[in-house]
Amino acid sequence: KERKEKPSSKEIQDEDIFISAKQRYEKAHKIIPISTRIHAKDVVLIYKKMPFPLENLDIVAQDDRVKIDGNYK
Repeated sequence: KERKEKPSSKEIQDEDIFISAKQRYEKAHKIIPISTRIHAKDVVLIYKKMPFPLENLDIVAQDDRVKIDGNYK
């Protein structure tokens, strides 16, 4: 889904509520969520042309959202 404008605060809040309810339902009914998980060690993440050397990098894509977590060297 392609979107030009940023979602409003209300739209973000509504989506957060929906995704939380969906994830609770999946957990309660033992449904394995569809997600992509990437774990990497000793990588350099480039963000806005700035390099960030990281010891560990975890990326999770689920429910049209991406979560990134990393540890600096």
